[in-house]
Amino acid sequence: MSIGDQLQKQRKLHDMSQETLANKLGISRQAISRWENGATLPSFSNLMAISDLFNISLDELIRGDEAMMRKLDNEKYRPQYGKLQLAILVSITIAVVVWSITKYFKVYDSGNYKLYRDLIRVTAVLGLGFNLNWSSISKEIERNINKKTIIWIVILLIIWALPIANNILTDW
Repeated sequence: MSIGDQLQKQRKLHDMSQETLANKLGISRQAISRWENGATLPSFSNLMAISDLFNISLDELIRGDEAMMRKLDNEKYRPQYGKLQLAILVSITIAVVVWSITKYFKVYDSGNYKLYRDLIRVTAVLGLGFNLNWSSISKEIERNINKKTIIWIVILLIIWALPIANNILTDW
């Protein structure tokens, strides 16, 4: 049985329309229709959500669908760290550029270090904002936070904590 047939069977068994299922998964009704017709295949994360929603194992859901099994095999061996490495590289590059500019213009020596600190904070907030998946913010929070977002949160917290730690240490 294909994944589309299995999906349609489970959806009807649970008295759900395509629209209802789409809303629960946070996707379009057309995507459900394309899956059921065999035009496209759901992603692994969508398969997990469907499995949880219908309370069936992934094995039951995809058993017999050769195309889906091939797709999952291809996804399994594809490296998933390209975007994460790019985010880290861009973050480090921005930090080095900002640090170089402040050293060149002697921002710390002139007492304008707050500008430097605020510039880094704005960069961290913008990085976090660009890496959040705003289109699916209504989905469950734990499903939306990815590794890049966690890295930006950590960077943001460190940047906010450094001036405080500096003030505490210099007051001693």
